[in-house]
Amino acid sequence: TVQEKIKGMEYATIQEVWDDVKLVWSNCCLYNGEDHIYCMWAKGLEQEFDKKIQAVIDRYSLEAIERRKEEREGRRIEKQIEEMQQRIRDLKENPRKALETPGSVCMTEDLDRSLEKQEIERAGHLLNSLDPVTTVKAYDLIERLCPASLSENEHGDYDVYPDRMNLRLFRELEKLQER
Repeated sequence: TVQEKIKGMEYATIQEVWDDVKLVWSNCCLYNGEDHIYCMWAKGLEQEFDKKIQAVIDRYSLEAIERRKEEREGRRIEKQIEEMQQRIRDLKENPRKALETPGSVCMTEDLDRSLEKQEIERAGHLLNSLDPVTTVKAYDLIERLCPASLSENEHGDYDVYPDRMNLRLFRELEKLQER
C-alpha cells in the first residue's frame, strides 16, 4: 500500500507518492464504475489530496527553500546593521569607553593568538554541531589556516584539537557555521 511504502521510505520523490495515490483513485473508479458512490468519494478525495500535496510541493520546492534562506540572511544582515548602529551611537556618546571595549569597531583582534578556554570550548561544540558537508569544509579550513590543530590518529582519520587553534581559524569556523 501507499502508506507502507511511505513508512518504508520507498519513494524517492513526492511525484512518486502522488502517482501511486492517483492510481488508487483511478482503480476505485475503474473497479466500481464512474457512477458508484465510491468513485464519487474517490474523486472528492483526489481533489483534496491534490491541494494538500501541492502545498507540500510549494513548501519544499527549491524556490521556497531559497526564499526562506534569503529571508534568514536578510534578518541576519538587519541584525548586524542594528548592532553597528548601536556601536556608532555608543562611540558618539562615550568615545573613550568605545575604544576600550573588546570587539568594538575601534579595537583590533590579534587573530594569530591562541584561543582562550571559553573559545576552546565553543570551538569544540561548534565542530560537533556541523553537518557532514560543512564538516568537510571545516577540515579544509583547518588544514589551510591552522594545520597544527589536526593530528592523524591510528585509524588514519584526523582528530581536531581546538586547544591548538588560533583565533583566525575560530572566526572562520564561526562564519562557516552561520552559512
